Formats: sequence, C-alpha cells, structure tokens
Amino acid sequence: MDTKTKVQHANMAARGSYGDTGVLLREFAEPTAPVGLPSYAVADLPSASEYANHAVYCSDGAAGSPILAFSNGTNWLRSDTGAAVAVV
Repeated sequence: MDTKTKVQHANMAARGSYGDTGVLLREFAEPTAPVGLPSYAVADLPSASEYANHAVYCSDGAAGSPILAFSNGTNWLRSDTGAAVAVV
C-alpha cells in the first residue's frame, strides 16, 4: 500500500470508518513505537516529485551503503549530507 493510500485510510479511521483497523492506522499516523520505512535501492526509488516530504530507507544510496533518504520534491537526498542519493 502506498503512502498516499495509508494517509487516506488513516483519515477514514479517524472518522471511525474502520473499527479495529482504524486503531492500527491511527498508530501508524501517530506512532508510539519505531516506524518501519519502505526500503528501496537507488535504481528502484519512486518519483521524488510524487513523494515530496517523504522518507525511505535506501539500501545503497550512500555510495553503495544504506542510508535514510528524504524527498525534497525534486530529488531523493541523503539524510546525513543532504546530497542526492547515489550508488557510487
């Protein structure tokens, strides 16, 4: 399920549309435990423009090493340096 769909479902849950599933989705929207991020290789990252302000785990984005990355709406950027993710 993509992030946009998760947000839509969380909004529906907040309105009471999903019962027990709503509780689960509210926990996703307001986490009280570590949150799992989707994992991608650089070559498989989704469009940065479609996922502005989103974060992912990039398995090879720090010159081949794993890194957390975020989208600024134009590029996927490394969380440690702000440089664009890259395999090399």
